[in-house]
Amino acid sequence: MPNTPNVLPSEPKLNLSKIKSLSKLDIRSPVIFGTGSSNTNALERVISNSINEQTSLYTSQTNGTVASKLLSIGPKAIYALRNYYNDFTTIDWAKAYISTNRFNYELEKNKWIANPPEKFDNSYSSIDELSGNTIPLYYKSYLVLGKWILIVIIGFVFSLIAFLIDKFEILLVGFKHGYCRTNWFASQVSCCANTIHDSSSGTIPQVMLMNLFKSGYLLNTKNGAAISESCPDWVSWSNLFETIPFYRNFRFDFLIYVVLTVILAHLACIITLSTKLTGGVFTSPSDGAHSKTDENTYDSATYEVAPRIMYTACGSGVPEVKTILSGFVIRRFLGTYALITKTASLILAIASGMSLGKEGPYVHLATAVGNIASRFFPFIDENDLLKKQILSASASAGVALAFGSPLGGVLFILEEINHYLPSHQLFQIFFCAIISTLFLKFLNPYGTGKTVLFELKYSSDWNTVELIFFIIIGIAGGIFGACFVKFVEWWPKKFRSLKLIKDRPIFEVFCIAMLTGLVTFWNPYTKQASSELVMDLATPCGVNEIDRSLCPTTTDQYFKEFGSLLFAFTVKVILTFVTFGLKLPCGIYVPSMIAGALYGRMFAMIIQWFNLTYNLNITNSNSSTMGTTTTIMRFICSKNSTECVDLGIYSMISAGAFMAGVTRMNITLVTILFELTSSYTYVLPISISIAVANWAGSMLEKNSLYESILISNDYPFMSSETEAINPFTTAGDIIHDIDTYNEKEENELPETPTSASLLPEVEISRVEQLTDEDNNKLYIDLTESPYVTASVLQAKFILLLDQCLLDGCLPLIKNQVCVGLIYFSELEFCLDKLKEFSLKYEVVEEIYCKLLSTERYEQTNDSIRVHEKHNASVIHRLYEERLEIDYFNYGSVMTLNPDYLELSALLDDMTNLVKYVDCSPIFINNDSELSFAHLIFDRIGNRVIVLLKNGHYYGVLHKKVLIDFCRREG
Repeated sequence: MPNTPNVLPSEPKLNLSKIKSLSKLDIRSPVIFGTGSSNTNALERVISNSINEQTSLYTSQTNGTVASKLLSIGPKAIYALRNYYNDFTTIDWAKAYISTNRFNYELEKNKWIANPPEKFDNSYSSIDELSGNTIPLYYKSYLVLGKWILIVIIGFVFSLIAFLIDKFEILLVGFKHGYCRTNWFASQVSCCANTIHDSSSGTIPQVMLMNLFKSGYLLNTKNGAAISESCPDWVSWSNLFETIPFYRNFRFDFLIYVVLTVILAHLACIITLSTKLTGGVFTSPSDGAHSKTDENTYDSATYEVAPRIMYTACGSGVPEVKTILSGFVIRRFLGTYALITKTASLILAIASGMSLGKEGPYVHLATAVGNIASRFFPFIDENDLLKKQILSASASAGVALAFGSPLGGVLFILEEINHYLPSHQLFQIFFCAIISTLFLKFLNPYGTGKTVLFELKYSSDWNTVELIFFIIIGIAGGIFGACFVKFVEWWPKKFRSLKLIKDRPIFEVFCIAMLTGLVTFWNPYTKQASSELVMDLATPCGVNEIDRSLCPTTTDQYFKEFGSLLFAFTVKVILTFVTFGLKLPCGIYVPSMIAGALYGRMFAMIIQWFNLTYNLNITNSNSSTMGTTTTIMRFICSKNSTECVDLGIYSMISAGAFMAGVTRMNITLVTILFELTSSYTYVLPISISIAVANWAGSMLEKNSLYESILISNDYPFMSSETEAINPFTTAGDIIHDIDTYNEKEENELPETPTSASLLPEVEISRVEQLTDEDNNKLYIDLTESPYVTASVLQAKFILLLDQCLLDGCLPLIKNQVCVGLIYFSELEFCLDKLKEFSLKYEVVEEIYCKLLSTERYEQTNDSIRVHEKHNASVIHRLYEERLEIDYFNYGSVMTLNPDYLELSALLDDMTNLVKYVDCSPIFINNDSELSFAHLIFDRIGNRVIVLLKNGHYYGVLHKKVLIDFCRREG
């Protein structure tokens, strides 16, 4: 990330990428750093004694895992070491915008502002290669066209991944029902393709019906005997074992179905658990939380702090992608290993038949492809704003390929992921969605030449009275969505906190998978694949219906089919509720659509049954009662159709309403359903039903599913500016006392240059032992001198950790005025370099660091010269000791022996922190309304706001503090 320095320094090459960040050892456990011992294995001892996943933020490269060994074989660009100092911090979009503006200005003027910056491309960092300050034509073409080439690469790669997911999913789903006699690795449709085309009659057998898979046909699995006759190459498990004498008493096909369901789900869970990521801190309310210490402040002690644990292949990934694109850095979530593991586990999870979807994970996978591909374009990868545009475009490809809806993908980004999109960025998103859909069409995974899940067309029309039914469906969808969100919040607290289930995710997956296999086998609708079931339910009755049993014509058929649908609806709703949240890749779009489609089909069948009973079967036309009923049904039934209402369109409208109740999306869902059906006639009913579902869901549950997950996972995502904030609360009311400034205090720790250790033994939970009570403040006073001891910086750094401000900062105060900020990640990076330097050269003296330019001080300032001379004396001692070689320790040879000037330049560079100081923060008065600070954070995207009182520094408001306050108030 551009707002943090590169991890690898240039001279000399200290191998920081091969060791753990030593500062991160302080987060959870006390560590004794450089105590002055001459033991050359001090560094190894510190590291070996601190290998603990709960206390470290290892990258996958520094971990000796199987994944890191496999991925290290690939190109460095694919498996790049990310700057882990930014992990679980927020991006300062103000800085990113300034950096991007500089980049655009250079392109417009065709000249570098200064020397050619290495951040754009390490391979073109030579001044001679770039012909001075002028940007060469070939390099400018690369910078201008690079993002469009990158988008094309992203579209192609992800369409290929989607193609492979579809193919393997079809193969594994078919294997649960049988196998191909001629080729065990062939899917059911591929196995029977030759049988279909060799039919001498030239007609399609009754068991072969139009569907979304290869060649436009799918075997009707409800009739096993018919399948064996029309396709002898395909052997279903029921036909294979029906000759066994006790087959009727013991169904082997049922056993295989359940076993494969459990095995596939189990394998998916194991792969998902291999993506465990630990880092940062997680704050959650403890018992009795939300207690106020005064009118406007909260007691932070009521919130428990724990390590943040997440699995990059778990869940849908949409909330995390939304958070990342808002500026929160979650390292490895969009990495190569996450892409590979989530792709594999998603295939297994979908094939298991559990009630989960792949549409949400598609968004995560597409964004991961964009993140990995952008590493081949350093000028994009190292510019936060440009990279955000690419990742937003990548996410749109996920929705576009999941639903075959490129326009829906664009609107999804605008409505759900990124609320502020300029027109030029919107075109990039549109281009990525279109190009990825085009590539998938060329790959033709379904064999139909289509990219949509199913192609449906409705020729019927709707009457005005039916609007009442569409509104009722919308209300039902809103109730379903609200109940689902509340259940997702309640279920982990009750069921997953049980002793038998807690910390046993594999056992929980086993139980739910076993339940799924045992229950879904016996009903034809619960047994079907998700996309096939939605298509069956949404198909109108007529000559092209897939399943004729869905279009009953007699009262007995109505009751029988309604009972089957009601059972399927109940099972699907229950399984959808308990499955979401498992340690599996699981989306909610298609499961909610299935529940809605089942409800809509049943709702329409009730209307159709009333028409059949009280209108079509009239025996006495003179009956006044029958005449009244007939008149009512004439207002409802369509005049241009043999059916009273279109059962298929009711299923489709209900599917959209249920999905809207869960996600609270509007225009996106209308567009997706329109692209799936190509029906102009029903755009208005679909829109009305989705709007009602949003309204009903919001009345019962304020948050959507994704917003609920963001809050429960404590992600620092800003709420909408439409959310009301107490107008009587000011920005200065919510900051902690540790952030405020006290004019009477001298805010530096006692310094002992000749004896104090650079790396004191500390314990962050008792940081008050380092200083007296007056010095526990999150700022540094530089009024007397720009130099501060490393022990002071270390103590202030630990104070930031105590407040869980991994993206916080330390204000630099001079004469009661804030002259700059140094952020957590930059401070940690600098302290790590100093610690490694101290361990390598066995430094025991204190070291001074410069935070401001000496030009801000008078030339007669004696303290500046004292501090500079002290650092010089440290180098002088090191130089004298390095002139000698220790020949008395066996196997110990001092190989590093730089001259005095090199060693002095190295220490000067590490102690000069001026280049890391932000000298242009945003200031507001401490009595400004909190809503004003919220607006600044939301629109500008900065990390912190400096508060002033009477023109002097008062305190600093962190973005995380504001988010936590708004969530507690809400």
